Amino acid sequence: MNIQSAFSWLSMFGLVYFSLSPNFFPTKFQRRIKYSIKVSGVPPPPPPPPPPPPPPPPPPPSQK
Repeated sequence: MNIQSAFSWLSMFGLVYFSLSPNFFPTKFQRRIKYSIKVSGVPPPPPPPPPPPPPPPPPPPSQK
């Protein structure tokens, strides 16, 4: 598990946690954290490379 996916999972968990517990944090602090997470956001992972094209079929044997 690489650091980037762990950080994105952590920030997602943080957003859910802060939105579920509004009484635990003052609203201004909560909003600031959401904004800072949104601004510093983790870039999406790069798309997987396309699969290599299948090898061309072998030419049929020439019949003489």
